[in-house]
Amino acid sequence: MSDYRVICIERANGGVGHITGIGTGSSASQADKHWTVSEVRTAIRSGDTFHTVGASGRKAYIESWDIPGIRTKPDQSKDDNLEALRMCNPFK
Repeated sequence: MSDYRVICIERANGGVGHITGIGTGSSASQADKHWTVSEVRTAIRSGDTFHTVGASGRKAYIESWDIPGIRTKPDQSKDDNLEALRMCNPFK
């Protein structure tokens, strides 16, 4: 089982639709791996975890939600939500 830091998101419809993928990595400036939502959901079912780190330093974990989505587990902070992350750059 592994724990991955989510550093960016990919969205449908030119960046305004639902989340279709994420990027993970140890550096906030560059994704080491890109994942589809389906791959993330499969990894979570297999015991892997995914998290974000907000500007406040708070960590929030990702969960499967609705079908076929993912979301940040609800908490009192907004800066650690998936929606607060930058869009993934296909070259970074």
